[in-house]
Amino acid sequence: MRFLLVVAALWILSATGSLAQPVPDEQLIRAARAGFNAAIARHDVPAILSLLEEEVRVSTASGEFLNSRQEMGNAFAARFSEYKDALYTRTPLFCESAGCR
Repeated sequence: MRFLLVVAALWILSATGSLAQPVPDEQLIRAARAGFNAAIARHDVPAILSLLEEEVRVSTASGEFLNSRQEMGNAFAARFSEYKDALYTRTPLFCESAGCR
C-alpha cells in the first residue's frame, strides 16, 4: 500500500510541476494521503480510483479483501450510497521508507 501512496503522490506532484526538486518520502506519502482523504471527503469515486494502481489488494476493516481498483471503487460507492455523510481521514503519525530496491 505504501508503494501505491508514493506512486499517487508522484502523480499528484508531477501534475503540479513540483518534481523539479527532490521531495523526501515522508512528504510524498503525506501528500498522497491528503489527496486520498480529500477525494473521500468529496465522495469522488473516480478521483479515489485515479490514485490507485489497477492491480491493488486491500484488506478492509471487516477483514474482506478487495482485489482490484474497480472492487475498491464499488466498495466506496456502496458506502457513500448507504452513508451520505461518510467521512474518513487517515493521517500518519510518522512515515518510514525502506527506499527502492
